[in-house]
Amino acid sequence: MFPSTNRTKGAVLLKKLVLLGLAVVIVVGVAGVAAAAPWGGRFAGFGGVCGGFGGAGKGGFGQPGQAVANMIKELDLTDEQISQVRKIQAETFEKMQALQTSMSQKMFELKDLYWQKEPDQNAITAKQTEITELRKQMSTIQQQVQDQMKNVLTEEQQDKLAQLRGAGRGKRGGRRMGGFNGTPAPGGAGTTSN
Repeated sequence: MFPSTNRTKGAVLLKKLVLLGLAVVIVVGVAGVAAAAPWGGRFAGFGGVCGGFGGAGKGGFGQPGQAVANMIKELDLTDEQISQVRKIQAETFEKMQALQTSMSQKMFELKDLYWQKEPDQNAITAKQTEITELRKQMSTIQQQVQDQMKNVLTEEQQDKLAQLRGAGRGKRGGRRMGGFNGTPAPGGAGTTSN
């Protein structure tokens, strides 16, 4: 064999390995972003699964931190209420993070089942059932959080929140999940108001 041929093959192999490595990094990065996307970064604020208050109010909620600041001000939350909300959020974050990780794994496994010449429909159905069960668990946690958050507020604060929501609906015209008692909160992307 000629030495130059071995070097050329080695260089080609090295290029392929580098490209494969980059592809893996990109896929893992995209998967991480996709896994986080359903929660929209709303763990930190009042406007999502961990927040439970939904979200509308004066000044808009462009950032989760702004949503928190607006709600604290608009609802005139006490230090004790803020402490209770933070505790609920921390507990919920732990639960939801574990479920979200499991959901990402199950979704990957489901996609892998489809990547067969002859997909096993029984295995696909079983995996879909597992995913549905995780979604039910997430929904149950969301409802519990909404109930817990509602119990933190006084009756007057609940009324004020309802007013803020009404103002937000007219201002933004959309809806999103995150309100009390399973009702959608106004202003979310991806869905339209009725």
